[in-house]
Order: sequence, then C-alpha cells, then structure tokens
Amino acid sequence: MRTLTLFFILTFSPSLSAVGAVYKWVQADGTVVYSDSPPPHGAEEIDLPPLQRLASPPPPLPPPPQPPTFKALPYTDFRITRPGNDATLRDNNGNVDVAIKIEPALQTAFGHTLTIVLDGRALLTGLSTPAARLDNVDRGTHTLQALVVDPTGKTVGATATVTFHLHRTIMRRARP
Repeated sequence: MRTLTLFFILTFSPSLSAVGAVYKWVQADGTVVYSDSPPPHGAEEIDLPPLQRLASPPPPLPPPPQPPTFKALPYTDFRITRPGNDATLRDNNGNVDVAIKIEPALQTAFGHTLTIVLDGRALLTGLSTPAARLDNVDRGTHTLQALVVDPTGKTVGATATVTFHLHRTIMRRARP
C-alpha cells in the first residue's frame, strides 16, 4: 500500500516534473528543437524564467441568509356573533354592541385591523379588538358587516352581512 501511494505521489506531483533542465539545438535542416534530455552533440542549456503563478480568484461569498418571510395565516372562522342575524334590539339610546369571532386571532403583527360597516358605510375603522359598540344608531332595520383590512387598505377577509332591527321608544306628547 505504501509503494502504491508513493508511486501516485511521485507520478502526479507537478513540482517534480518542472525541476529538469531544458536543452535547445538546431537540426541540419534549420529546425529548432527543445528537449528535456540533451542530444549527443552541441546542445545549449536554456535558463527559463520562473513559472508565472497566478492565484485563483477567491470563491464568491455565499449570499447572506435571508430572514424567513412569514405570511399571515388565513382566517378560518370570521363571523359576527352579536347581534344575531334578524335579531330585534331594544335600546332607547341607539347603542348596539357588536361581537366578532375571528380564528386565528386578529394578526396585528401584519398590520391587520377590523372595520365595522353599518348599512354599507365604514363606521368604525382601525379596530384591534373583536368587540365594539355603535352609538346613537337610528331606529329601523340595518345591515352590519365586519372586514379585516391590511395596511395597504386591501380587504383580507369579510363576514357575512347580518341584518338586525333596532327599536327605540318614542315618547308621544300628551294632547292638550
């Protein structure tokens, strides 16, 4: 095994093959010949300049690791739980409590906020909690919807529209 290893080292070693002298002579027909073994007559030994060694360029640096990009999870359960659909509410001040179920929880780390839409108009925007109170709502039938909005204003999710009826007591004046 040692002999085989030594054989390969000596055979394939580039530094050992570059050590020998180089000879130059001119043949009778004027051809210039170069060789590493001297001929029997009139060869001149040539001193070669040292080999030019160029360093290989360093390998390119690997790109810096990119921070992992996290994406918001899709909302699997997003609905208005209060008031119930087609519910009748009685409040003389016109207050309507709104409760929203949202799973997974509102992803505020991605800038998501809630918007409450009453009768097609955004009434409350920028909410970070799934509960709100609407004040001084007129009596009558209304539609209610909740939206999840990202920082660019794009709607990420929307609940089904809920219809409710608000009754307010009307005080009639006594007739004189």
